[in-house]
Amino acid sequence: MFKNSPLYRSVYAAWELCFDWHLPMAMRPDPDKKSARVEEIVNPLYFMPIFGALAGLLALIAGNILFYLLPQNGASVCFAILLTVLGELRTSGRGLALCVTFFDVLTAQKSFSVARELRSTSLRNSTGLIALLLAIGMLFGKFMALFLVARTTHCGVASAALVAALSVEAVLAAEPSASGVPRFCRRARAEFIVAIGGFLLLFNLIFLALPTLICAGFASVLAIVFMNLFINLTGGIDSDDMTMTGYITEFAVWLLMAIMIA
Repeated sequence: MFKNSPLYRSVYAAWELCFDWHLPMAMRPDPDKKSARVEEIVNPLYFMPIFGALAGLLALIAGNILFYLLPQNGASVCFAILLTVLGELRTSGRGLALCVTFFDVLTAQKSFSVARELRSTSLRNSTGLIALLLAIGMLFGKFMALFLVARTTHCGVASAALVAALSVEAVLAAEPSASGVPRFCRRARAEFIVAIGGFLLLFNLIFLALPTLICAGFASVLAIVFMNLFINLTGGIDSDDMTMTGYITEFAVWLLMAIMIA
């Protein structure tokens, strides 16, 4: 069957890296029929540019439709809401929950290492008013940043944020090797993944202003620097650390661009 072919398995593995929610069982490859040469035949990372390109194109299409149907401010509001929701779906809320509960535990006078251990992957498991206020604040901040970006009609910026987040996550997965990540990530070279990010940024150069691309790259560099400090403090990272870092990077891209536009 096609879904058990090396090509389909590679696409599925790339999907797993890009999105934290799984496809229906009927669309997943059969684990009992895995080819021993899948990783050598097609590297799943080769499909990552497709996801970034699709994100940019879909953002442009959705933006053009909204701005054609609605006044500028109304279209900007709808577009910002749409991208905020889609951004949270990309991590199934995990990134937001990890960030919020991490800072919530820190504000409870817990140590850094304890805060890392007590993080929750679901906001429903978070306790206290601070966690709720942090979640609302981060979502509102992302919405306002997206609103300002949408008003400038640079709708392809969705892909730039996705590129920055995925590049940082992939670099962290490659070096050092994190626990709980797919095997193909551990074997990937950081330089190769950064090259993919550069390809996607060049793709978005058609739609985005140069300052926007600089912001995306700057946010990625900052995320890697801070994550290296985090690794030095904790001695290692896991897949949740990567997810949280990707979320923060995505948020940083929106924030930096909003500051420049404002």
